[in-house]
Amino acid sequence: MRIIPRKGKPNRAKGHYYFGDYGTTPASISIASINDESEQIPDRQHYHKKGYEFYVTLQGKGTLEVNGQATTLEENNTVMVEPGEKHSVKGVLETPFLVVIFNTVNEKEDKVEAE
Repeated sequence: MRIIPRKGKPNRAKGHYYFGDYGTTPASISIASINDESEQIPDRQHYHKKGYEFYVTLQGKGTLEVNGQATTLEENNTVMVEPGEKHSVKGVLETPFLVVIFNTVNEKEDKVEAE
């Protein structure tokens, strides 16, 4: 058993946290909590070579774009993004917005910024 401490996500607004540095755990978890609609998630479009990414929305609504198609992140829904699918969180539609993001591969080389 290991306890993995919560860390602030660099270059992100308060309320964004992650668990598990690259290479220290086989998977990682991020949490984004937004209480003001004027605050957004600064997410760049990217894809993963091998990893799956799951977005579990616990409160509110947001917009996730996957391969150019917008989908709504809604409370009590989970969206699975498969390897190779270009994606990014585009915005918050309803606050409070609370989403947990689970990555199945936790290697720096797995995440590729899309153009």
